[in-house]
Amino acid sequence: MDPLKTLVDNQTRADPAWLPEELRRLYDGDLVFTRRTDRPTVVANFVSSLDGVVSLNIPGRSGGGEISGHDSGDRLIMGLLRTVADAVVVGAGTLHGDPGHVRISRYIAPELETLLSRWRQDRGLPSLPLNVIVSASGRVDLNEPTFHTPDLPTVIMTTLTGQQRLIRDHGQGVSATQVRVAGDEALLQPHDILNALHSEFGVQLLLHEGGPTLFGQFLKERLIDELFLTIAPQIVGRSRDTRRLGLVEGAALAPETNSWWGVLSEKAAGSYRYFRLVTP
Repeated sequence: MDPLKTLVDNQTRADPAWLPEELRRLYDGDLVFTRRTDRPTVVANFVSSLDGVVSLNIPGRSGGGEISGHDSGDRLIMGLLRTVADAVVVGAGTLHGDPGHVRISRYIAPELETLLSRWRQDRGLPSLPLNVIVSASGRVDLNEPTFHTPDLPTVIMTTLTGQQRLIRDHGQGVSATQVRVAGDEALLQPHDILNALHSEFGVQLLLHEGGPTLFGQFLKERLIDELFLTIAPQIVGRSRDTRRLGLVEGAALAPETNSWWGVLSEKAAGSYRYFRLVTP
């Protein structure tokens, strides 16, 4: 895996360095996060085409790999973030849109698994981050490998209605995961999800991997603290008959509430650009 090159660096330095030497060499820098005390720090990670598409919205081909071309730099960043995070959250649509994808570092960057797993172990973290699936409706395929990966803890955050559906649809099979009601009968709010993860599971750093609708819900409530955004050098287009998803879906911010971001770092490899952005 080729190292990234830092073009802009406005990050806070850690002393001593947080990442081990080989990972700092590949990332071309350290990776330090400011931890909140009132709720988990929420860090989002996406890859986008030049024309702003993050998902082709094609069954079985909706994952970020179709956008990034499975770029090694993007995989490096994703692997690092999954390693440092206490938990990774996705919506059920993202889980089902990229079937078989397990949100752990060795799935996306197997060539770095020895380095990443050793770093996580040295930090005293569990071997794998908690995987959190968000589904208000409770429509979740429990046959997904996410729920059957050894040592991978999982939880479905849902509503009372969703919990009842999971039990009705899966019966004893629902024991493949934990289920938590984090809303009222039919609504699921980002604040409720964060409060449950913080108070019950001790999550301090949450990695948000989408999809765009769940990201929009968190963004609208100003609950995204940082955004890692890879820009892939391809244009995929849209049409009336071919709906493709942008970074944010289901949330339109008014001009007076638009979300402005500052650049913490910009890195490059070939024609790819890797931004780390933070809210003011």
